[in-house]
Amino acid sequence: EMHPADQFEAFRGLADKGMPATDIAARFGKSDSHVLRILKLARVSTRILKAYRAADLTLEDVMAFTVTDDHEAQERVFAAIAPWHEAQDIRAALTENDIAATDKRVKFVTLKAYEKAGGTLKRDLFSDDDTGVYIEDPALLDTLVTERLEKQANPVHAEGWKWVQVTPEFAYQQSAEYKRIHAEPVPLTASEQKKLDKLQEECAQLNDEWNDCDDEQEARPRLDELENLIAEIEDRDGVWTPDQIAMAGAVVFIDHQGNTKIERPCAARGHAESRKSEKREFF
Repeated sequence: EMHPADQFEAFRGLADKGMPATDIAARFGKSDSHVLRILKLARVSTRILKAYRAADLTLEDVMAFTVTDDHEAQERVFAAIAPWHEAQDIRAALTENDIAATDKRVKFVTLKAYEKAGGTLKRDLFSDDDTGVYIEDPALLDTLVTERLEKQANPVHAEGWKWVQVTPEFAYQQSAEYKRIHAEPVPLTASEQKKLDKLQEECAQLNDEWNDCDDEQEARPRLDELENLIAEIEDRDGVWTPDQIAMAGAVVFIDHQGNTKIERPCAARGHAESRKSEKREFF
């Protein structure tokens, strides 16, 4: 009975004789993509195919080896894998130094922009999403990342900060190197203070009543509403003084989702927790 590897080699023989993949597909009633995958399997190291024939490797294993055309790398990983290996271990070992399209830098630049700039890609024919796409020109990617970050930083420079740092990575270790300063609180207007006093008075009264009643659900909705209204007044953006702007800076970097993130004091109004994070400043 014919082994699948025999079909791989038969297709490869036709391709080596100059027959286009589309013609091979038409002859055997297969799709072009199917033929390309078969040819990819046929062109792995002969040592890999031999192990496949001997049932030391599964078809999924051979598929994983096709992620690179480097036979030396394939054989090096084959020699190192344990008997209880999985295909994903093979693929991970062969791509450990590659930059996948799922990398936040690639998301930030976009594959379209990278390819438009002349960047080339390596594709895993047996993966259906971006996890099987890899960048082949890391230097070009770094250049595109820097250029786009600098462009995103232009409006931040215009805000007048003493310095603006542009970096793809700004994790906890980097942020810990900076001292945090905080904006000066904005005084409440007379009407705002009056409204706050009234809300706080009602909240305190309702809290006392709630502590004495048996039905906790009766007062809880109004208490929650009051607490939110008080927070809207008290949790407000501060004002950054000219002295602070003259000594402080901002950091423009890429977050985990591949979006631009700016750590500076000019935080837009949002949820309290988000504002707390965005209102950090460094010098």
